Amino acid sequence: ENARVALKISEALRDQTIYMGLYELESFLSRFRDALVNFGKDHQKDRTSPKYYLHYLLAAINNCIVLKSSIESLEQQQSKPCHFNRTHPGPQVALERAIKRGCHLVIDELL
Repeated sequence: ENARVALKISEALRDQTIYMGLYELESFLSRFRDALVNFGKDHQKDRTSPKYYLHYLLAAINNCIVLKSSIESLEQQQSKPCHFNRTHPGPQVALERAIKRGCHLVIDELL
């Protein structure tokens, strides 16, 4: 919605708005991955807590899959692709890392 409003002002503003949104998504996904790591460590200390650990992990992975379509939609709305750097690899990379971590935790739990 913000991108559509920004486009009414200028294409450059829309692109900047989308870039800022993608940057924030990358930041969020990095923190989300860290939270998954801590969640897994806490579960390793006490395997009875939380009661629905595996369900939470599957929900987290599902949420990441939903976010993937949102990221792709935002990227397609830009007139020129934004380039992230090594310190900020971009939301797609952060998303893949979060999904990978969640999947590793699920596999560890099942084995």
